[in-house]
Amino acid sequence: MSGCTGQTSGSSASSKELVASSTSTEISSETSSLAASTATSSSTPTMKNTSFVTIFAINAGGLDAVVDNQLFEADRYYSGGSLGGTTDAIGNTSFDNLYQTERWGAFSYSFPVDNGIYDVVLYTGEFFWENVGDRIYSVDIESEILLENFDAFAISGHDNANTINLNGISVTDGQLDIYFTASVDSANVAAIEIKGLAGSANIPPAPLTTPFPDTWIPVSNYLNYNNGIAHGRIEVTTYDNDLLGKTGGNGRKASVYLPPNYTPSKKYPVLYALHGIGGDHREWMSSKPQEILDNLYAANKIEPMIVVFPNGRAMNPDNAPSDLFGSVNSQAFYDFWDKDFKSYLIPHIESQYSTLTGKSNRALLGYSMGGMQSMRFGLGNPDYFAFVGMLAPAFTSDASALTANSANNQFKRIFLSTGTKDSLGLHSSSADVHNMFDAKGINHIWVSVIDGGHNGDTWSPGLYNFSKICFK
Repeated sequence: MSGCTGQTSGSSASSKELVASSTSTEISSETSSLAASTATSSSTPTMKNTSFVTIFAINAGGLDAVVDNQLFEADRYYSGGSLGGTTDAIGNTSFDNLYQTERWGAFSYSFPVDNGIYDVVLYTGEFFWENVGDRIYSVDIESEILLENFDAFAISGHDNANTINLNGISVTDGQLDIYFTASVDSANVAAIEIKGLAGSANIPPAPLTTPFPDTWIPVSNYLNYNNGIAHGRIEVTTYDNDLLGKTGGNGRKASVYLPPNYTPSKKYPVLYALHGIGGDHREWMSSKPQEILDNLYAANKIEPMIVVFPNGRAMNPDNAPSDLFGSVNSQAFYDFWDKDFKSYLIPHIESQYSTLTGKSNRALLGYSMGGMQSMRFGLGNPDYFAFVGMLAPAFTSDASALTANSANNQFKRIFLSTGTKDSLGLHSSSADVHNMFDAKGINHIWVSVIDGGHNGDTWSPGLYNFSKICFK
């Protein structure tokens, strides 16, 4: 099974704690002279303000996490960096999930606040490297280096949590800016907490597209059939398409997943999931969509939805031809929107099943050639879809015309994911799209699947992650 984005690691070591003040650093208990030298400052310590409350709590590189009754929100307010994660147990904490994702590289955070004094708490540790000196970095807050030459491994070893308190930070420009830069390898942080006077956060109204973490979540447990939960069902529906001459018993086919306890008395949003160049309405089944969706429902992780797996090839006959990469087959994928999807498939699904209608109740996901279709048909038709996911899209030129103004105001979620071992070399082109989106300021989720190939190792986790963020 493919793993986490970025960095993974092994066994744990003994626990030690670092405590720092806004302009000085104190290291408590059991620390060596080498560890003590990793973070230095010459200024006078500033004490914590006991009247402060938490005004921001961010799970860097991760989704929402509750820690000791405090909600750490999904990663936001960042610029730059990459996402890493591990499934290892974390020492020196009871809240492994807060430390199992991280943002790493050269990056920054900018929190909107009123002018005043703040305390910053950094949650960090060394979850990848296993030697002193492998990672050394500094933290600059409001143009002052408050943590210099920090080496988490030297403080607490491998796979152990550190909490760094930086107190008495003055903000005069309405933004609390934190910069992470490394002198060896890369900086990292697992979570950030900002404390100040109640009401001092200056949070702007949320845009239609709320920034969401481009995190990776292992899905191995969700691929198993579980007898102890309620199950949905998958059925095949047939519909007429007179434009293609596919009617009656020779009609077009689509597989349809209906959620547990589906009832016509309730209306459901619809996710359309598109296949690759050699597939049809059955190809997604090898990636275990029913097991994934059933388990997510049982864990209360997704909204009740109908998922449609159509044949994305608009031709007659519509089975895969012997020349998969020939112009006839390829053109049939490009023709799918105009010749089937828009005028035949969507109307059929919305008349045959109990569905909610309108763009906010439709999502589109596809892999390979289906990923190209999601990019072309989804991003190209914002009046139809609010949620668009692309898994190793075969061709990416359709993304170039997108602008931040159009995308951030028209889509609720844009999701892009490709395996690092994609056999068609599509990880590079997908990363180019991610970088282009970043450069343009287009809100999106980018998941680089470590060791994921051009197969179910990327498709299954893609459906798992994308379905979790749809219709919310």
